[in-house]
Amino acid sequence: MKQALRNLTLSELKDYIVALKQPAFRAKQVLDWLLAGVDDIAEMRNLPKTFLQQLDEVATVRLPVVLREQQADDGTRKVLWGFPDGATVESVLMQYKHGFSACLSTQVGCKMGCAFCASCADGFVRQLSMSDMLGQFLGLRKLSGEQISRVVLMGMGEPLDNLVEVQRFLEMLTRPDGIGMSPRHVSVSTCGLPEGIEALAALGLPVTLSVSLHAPDNLTRSQLMPI
Repeated sequence: MKQALRNLTLSELKDYIVALKQPAFRAKQVLDWLLAGVDDIAEMRNLPKTFLQQLDEVATVRLPVVLREQQADDGTRKVLWGFPDGATVESVLMQYKHGFSACLSTQVGCKMGCAFCASCADGFVRQLSMSDMLGQFLGLRKLSGEQISRVVLMGMGEPLDNLVEVQRFLEMLTRPDGIGMSPRHVSVSTCGLPEGIEALAALGLPVTLSVSLHAPDNLTRSQLMPI
């Protein structure tokens, strides 16, 4: 199976490229192209042709495929993405006076069982990787041609049930050598997993935490949200 290059951090990318007998500085060049949204290794035009051929044999940079797109009167765009393994998720691009905001999914399906949510209708399928989340973000940016200044992890799935990959994505999203988005412009939504909330706080990333209540009392909430 080919290595998804977008699933590697800069340090991991350096190790990977050095293992291919290439100089470590190529990693930053490759990462810049990945974050620019290239969908084909051949698009990395400032890299040696022999290196591109080598990468093409062992790695992939493919973005998820648009399976369906819907657009509301206010410009909001909902996209159904398809991944190579057949998994599908939705993400949404919303326009506000402060700019564009992306609502991204973190899992295929969901385990939480909330009565009002369609994400768990077919059960839990798999976790999304950093590459899968990054692919949604870059795909929305490429599809719309707009700069996205805010991200909300409030699509399919429970982000705190996939904290390892969510952390990797948040770091790539907010690091200066990544997308470079301010953590203050990132929101993580949860149905209320206490251990996950504590683990997120321990990461030290100053993102916004949103807790979905959906009811003013515990009895009603437990009926709606069994987790």
